[in-house]
Amino acid sequence: MKLELLEAIAQRFGQYEMIFSLRRIDDNLLRLTLDFDEFYLDMSKSKSSIFQTKERILGNPYHSPFDLALTRYCSRAKLMGCRVDGKNRILIVEFLHCAGYKQNPYALHFEFTGRHTNVILIDQNQRVLEALRHIGESKSSRVIKPNKPFSPLPQPIQDYPNHKPITNEELDLLLMEAYAERMQSRIAQKKQLLISQRKKKIDDLVLLIKQLPDPYDLQDQARTYALWGELIFSSPLPKHFSHSFVLQDYEHREIKIELPSRIKSFAQGGNFCFAQSKKLKQKLKNLSIQKEFLDSKIAFLKREIAYIQSIEQECDLQVFLQKKHRHREKDKKDYESFFIDGIKVSIGKNAKENQKLLEDAKANDLWLHIQNIPSSHMIIHCGKTYIREEILMQSAKILLGMNGILDKNISVDYTQRRFVKIIEGANVLYSKQKTLRF
Repeated sequence: MKLELLEAIAQRFGQYEMIFSLRRIDDNLLRLTLDFDEFYLDMSKSKSSIFQTKERILGNPYHSPFDLALTRYCSRAKLMGCRVDGKNRILIVEFLHCAGYKQNPYALHFEFTGRHTNVILIDQNQRVLEALRHIGESKSSRVIKPNKPFSPLPQPIQDYPNHKPITNEELDLLLMEAYAERMQSRIAQKKQLLISQRKKKIDDLVLLIKQLPDPYDLQDQARTYALWGELIFSSPLPKHFSHSFVLQDYEHREIKIELPSRIKSFAQGGNFCFAQSKKLKQKLKNLSIQKEFLDSKIAFLKREIAYIQSIEQECDLQVFLQKKHRHREKDKKDYESFFIDGIKVSIGKNAKENQKLLEDAKANDLWLHIQNIPSSHMIIHCGKTYIREEILMQSAKILLGMNGILDKNISVDYTQRRFVKIIEGANVLYSKQKTLRF
């Protein structure tokens, strides 16, 4: 980040009166709310930036000591000033934290220093309270750890040429351009990753389909075992039991019958043959169900790929990039789930998953469905928690996208699960719905 841009941002920030909140919404992305305006600070190493966007970026809550410290000290804090640390690319935000009747001064150092980029919270005694990245003695002589004295960076030796101050209009444009550049680069990378993952899953599912037994072979085997069972119980049998013997069928053709070694009598062998025939017929029936299930998963993944390719906002991709936790994998349900701004959302990929989703949902959860079109069911697992409109809109957009509906002029109905009545399978009647129009 250029020093002149950071100076213009410091001047802009200094015009506000309050830090309403400072929250991490991605591993290295923070959302800073000053009064009623939102700014985003990307503290990625060697790719740091500050930007603004018209659409709010949603994220999932973080609960590390650093994030808890931001919530504790930087919520509704009185902003005292903002400046740049001399010629260092460090933005210093000074504020008062109100605790009861006391007001204690603190400072946030946003260090846009390449591979050493960091966010450091400092108390009135110039000690580190918390930091985005802790730096130990083994890595640097400048230790950044809680309760350690804070050491400011020395000023650079080289002189910077004088530059023309950036106007407010130019700053607004630069903050929006920074977002556009960041978005285009990150979206392209994430799309490539997500699409390659889904193509790999499709290849695996196609391989599973190819490995399924041939239905004609199963049918022939079922008929063969049924014929063997009939012949054993209706034909003259050899005097002595054998696991391999020949009988004549109804057209006087010789049929060789092979029984497993565990069979001890002709009667047991006949029952075994009928049982095997029945099992093969059931396997044949299940085979079509299994293939239909695998085909539905492939179709869903292809719709996901089409939706991912159409996405223009990074926040819409974030739901596909969430890290899976071990305890969540153990409790995995029979449908797709993800989180939007900390709220769990689930979607069914086929009729069976839709039905399971409806059965698992609680009465106060929100149910979403595309109006007048057979499609996936979606549940926002919110209980009695109020759901903001932007979460509803993003959930509905994902529902449309994952069903391959990318056109406009379409509506999504939503209501509480208590007002959705299951008629048969995943077919429902619902009432007291509201509608989102796209």
